[in-house]
Amino acid sequence: MRLKASLNMSFKLSLNGRVCGISQHFGIFWENLAESKKSVEMSLTMSSTLYSFNDETLSKLRKFRFASARASTMQALVYQIDKKTYEIKTDDEIITSLEELVEEIPDNTPRYIVLSYPIKTKDGLTKSPLLLIYYRPQTSTQDMKMLYAGAVELIREKAGVSK
Repeated sequence: MRLKASLNMSFKLSLNGRVCGISQHFGIFWENLAESKKSVEMSLTMSSTLYSFNDETLSKLRKFRFASARASTMQALVYQIDKKTYEIKTDDEIITSLEELVEEIPDNTPRYIVLSYPIKTKDGLTKSPLLLIYYRPQTSTQDMKMLYAGAVELIREKAGVSK
């Protein structure tokens, strides 16, 4: 019962501009919000230096973004991370159907999918927004889940996908 009260109190206090945690005795300790922002910024900087795109992959991504904006069918690119070099790579093939996409995705390894799907607006205009799908199957190893989780923000930024 005390633990629940502590957690509720911590949550309420964290809304007042502070980040709280629970010590080993379930007491509350505080960390300045500014310090936690620094650690988040530092982790994003570290992830951007750990993972990389080669020029060819970035060029394919740019071409895909512009070509998919004019496409009348679904288009997708599947990205993977090379475990040895931490390089984010894609195949040359642009996927144009959901059936192809399902076949392309492995059963036990995470992947990023940049998807463009044309939709009609109420005004009758056709738009093709870009979506980032972070595919993380339950059967993948913890190492692979962590590897891919670290690069989500980087690939979102490079792909130009909004949150």
